[in-house]
Amino acid sequence: MRTTEGTLLRARETVLSAGAAGSAAILLRSGIGPADELKRLGVDVVTDLPVGRRPREHPCAYVLFSAGAEQLGATTPRCRSC
Repeated sequence: MRTTEGTLLRARETVLSAGAAGSAAILLRSGIGPADELKRLGVDVVTDLPVGRRPREHPCAYVLFSAGAEQLGATTPRCRSC
């Protein structure tokens, strides 16, 4: 990898962390995944692995929070049911 300053960084291992869906998508686009499917899509196969099968992580998260109007600012609409 080359940084924006031009420094070349080398490593023996790379950690890919983009969640269940994101990591699988990156790996598949990089040619790592089910060989027959990659070939059908015109992707050069690097490694034949069962990538993208039965992802176990959650694709999204439900987050609930609250804050007073003074913390959010005057332009924030008020919740009518609160």
